[in-house]
Formats: sequence, structure tokens, C-alpha cells
Amino acid sequence: MLNASDESEGELYKAEEQKRTLRGWCELVITASSSLATNLLIEKLGVENIRATVHELGPDGMNVVDPLRSGGNWGRGTTR
Repeated sequence: MLNASDESEGELYKAEEQKRTLRGWCELVITASSSLATNLLIEKLGVENIRATVHELGPDGMNVVDPLRSGGNWGRGTTR
């Protein structure tokens, strides 16, 4: 279970009833390494859609996994 005390960016936890944009979540993933924002994006967009977009962008060797459904194996050469 994710917890605000484990996050480098805890403001997202306080914004439970507020609307946020996908761009805002992406910015938190990139700038604050927010696990909550990562999980929200995966839930909203689906890991397959994210993989397809990453593939279109062309970064070699990147594999996007869903850390909630990968059995905790995402740390082996993968990006969450």
C-alpha cells in the first residue's frame, strides 16, 4: 500500500477529491518520482497503451511494467 510518508511528493495524497490532468501526473512521475502518480497513470491509461506509446517513441531496451501486478519483479531491468 502506498503511503504519503514514503513519497518524495506528498501533495498528491492531499488532493484526493481534486481534479488533476494526465500531464500533471506525468510531471510528478518525472520530477518527483511519484509512485502514486505512476500507479494512477497505469490505472487510467493501461500498461499496454503506455508500452505502445513508449515503443512509438523508440527508446531501446525500455520495458514498462505494472508494479501492482508484476509480482514485485519490476526492479530487474525494467522501468516502472
